[in-house]
Amino acid sequence: MHRVIVIFVVVLLSACARINASNDPVAAASDIKSDETVVFFRTAGWLNAESQEWHLPVHGWIYEPEDSDFRLAAIEKVLEEKFDLSVTKSAKANFTRRVNLLLADNERGKNIIIKIADRVVELPASAENGHFESIIVVSADDVAEHADDGFIHFTAVT
Repeated sequence: MHRVIVIFVVVLLSACARINASNDPVAAASDIKSDETVVFFRTAGWLNAESQEWHLPVHGWIYEPEDSDFRLAAIEKVLEEKFDLSVTKSAKANFTRRVNLLLADNERGKNIIIKIADRVVELPASAENGHFESIIVVSADDVAEHADDGFIHFTAVT
């Protein structure tokens, strides 16, 4: 049996996602505000050889970025005082970006809708940490039709 790993590229495995009956991306849209960011994490799917269906995990995170100079300076000061670590000029931008991810305002209860393999799928609402997860079941034929070099691509419907 030829095994293909399907990896999603674009953000507690819950029950399978609900598929919008209309399959029309215009009929539904995600609950994403303009100041919020959605990140999809890479995942690997698996084929159920008996049913000829792929189980494709989707895992993402929705958050509002926080740019707080005060909190950033406080973290930098603690790192320097407690661990004798200082942020160099060349590392400042990367440090700022990463610390701001730690300070992000996670968005709970957000409904994310994606388009995958010509279908519209509503994912479970995001948890209090902003993460959402589901497993989408897609026929092997649909995966073969939509796969791009072993990848299935999807996008959030906004």
